[in-house]
Amino acid sequence: MRINIKFSRIGIIYMLKNCNIYCFIFEDSSTGKRYLLNGGKINKLDQYDINYYYKNMIYYSNGVREILNSYHCALKNMSDYVKNIGGDGTIHGCIIDIDFYNHIYVNLSDGTITPYYAISIVDKYLYKNIKALLYEQRKDLYDNYIKNLNNKSIDEKLFISEATNTINFERPLFITDTYMYKYSRVLKSLQYLTENNIIRTWSDQFINIMHISKTNDEKTGFNVGNFLIK
Repeated sequence: MRINIKFSRIGIIYMLKNCNIYCFIFEDSSTGKRYLLNGGKINKLDQYDINYYYKNMIYYSNGVREILNSYHCALKNMSDYVKNIGGDGTIHGCIIDIDFYNHIYVNLSDGTITPYYAISIVDKYLYKNIKALLYEQRKDLYDNYIKNLNNKSIDEKLFISEATNTINFERPLFITDTYMYKYSRVLKSLQYLTENNIIRTWSDQFINIMHISKTNDEKTGFNVGNFLIK
């Protein structure tokens, strides 16, 4: 995978590789502070020695993969469903594209979904359910959606707002809040690890959770939604 970035800061970039897991740490020449590279952006790191990150890369990777596994399966499931009715299905963090303007936001804290029509990242119209969105914006996909509504392969928690076969004709809610994109950007950074073995964001919470899980020999129930909010 090739990623083009623009980076004009003066300093040293360290590439760490541990069992085919990578991360890139930038050391600012003027301050000596170290940052984790997230593409061309920098994320502040706690002032640990670089060896701390190297030694914990595998442990961190395992923690992220374990915690995000169920969410990734749910997103993939919804993506496949959107493709099945004729939509795009591309996943961007927490968001699945139906087409360029129509999308589905999956709340990773509780599994609920928010279908919306976006003119821009600021100007958005939120619909009560997918049926209402498709009926108004993509009637060509609406019939396919109705035929596949009872597909039992779809994770039920993704359809909390799709519980009935009726269309909610309430006018969509216009919002300018960009919270969903904030969550989505963080998740997308984590997905670089699960999909490409590149660590682009770091939180010791994932390591701590793995320590607790290992000690108790059980799942911790850690909610990635809480992590994304921070």
